[in-house]
Amino acid sequence: MKKQFVFLSSLLFISLSGCMNNNEPPSLSIKNDNKIVKGIYIWGAETREFSSCDSSPTIWVEGDDKVMSSIVSTAIAKSEKAGVPLQPVYVEMDIQMLKGERDGFAENYPAAADIIKVYSVSENIPSNCHISTENK
Repeated sequence: MKKQFVFLSSLLFISLSGCMNNNEPPSLSIKNDNKIVKGIYIWGAETREFSSCDSSPTIWVEGDDKVMSSIVSTAIAKSEKAGVPLQPVYVEMDIQMLKGERDGFAENYPAAADIIKVYSVSENIPSNCHISTENK
């Protein structure tokens, strides 16, 4: 029985490895350089935009549903109060920069990152967080 399992596992591995295509561009992968950032996040149907308070270029930043829930709920609440979508919220979060080919909306940004942890989200933007509108 154990020999059959090893044999079948080997066949499965060999058959799946034949499906790999090394001519495709590399997909986004995570570097091991986490960093804590503070800035403005704009969330919407086709927008996952982050601008750091230090005036770094605006980048595409997203995360899984669990990590994004506090950002999304705060952004929706602020948009509903304002009666206008895409309202900026202030965030402090831990991100990992992504490398490789970006696709979809992320390809319109100079860089992309994955949100690892959200420390705080606020509808109120601190006065010391100045964002240039020309940093994208």
